[in-house]
Amino acid sequence: MFVTKNEKEFKAFLITWVTHNSRISERMIEYKVQKGEPFIIDYEMRNSICRFLNEKIAKEGYQVLAKNVLHDHVHLVLICAEHEIANIIQNLKGYTSFFLGKQLLLSKDKEGRQNKIWAKGSNYSYLNQEKHLLNSIEYTNNNHLKHDIPMIDRELQFAEVCRDFPYS
Repeated sequence: MFVTKNEKEFKAFLITWVTHNSRISERMIEYKVQKGEPFIIDYEMRNSICRFLNEKIAKEGYQVLAKNVLHDHVHLVLICAEHEIANIIQNLKGYTSFFLGKQLLLSKDKEGRQNKIWAKGSNYSYLNQEKHLLNSIEYTNNNHLKHDIPMIDRELQFAEVCRDFPYS
């Protein structure tokens, strides 16, 4: 499933990234990294993160078909060229981390850094069939039900979602 636009091949991807210390990665096991206190996102922070995501998505013109901010991770269904994924995720994580850090006053005085909100890396899978795309959109939109947490503000969750991107 792809569309060619401006000489680029765009594909659909389900993308997930997690909060700092909320999961144990293989790298942590391999290097015997001790897991610290996880960064858990409460309801108000989830809405703020979604608002910041919406700002960055609009500013950059990213093609997002679904998104959801949960207590310890984010899901996006994104249309882009595969080589752009890492940069897009870095932009979204950096933007949300910076502005949420400012909002929550997480900046460390005189150290010039902020507490970590997001874990390193992310996961993505290519949605190469229409049924996978549709299932991923539904999964993303309803993921809060799986985790038994309230839905974020509906207007925020569905804002900046591309409704008419020509995929096939």
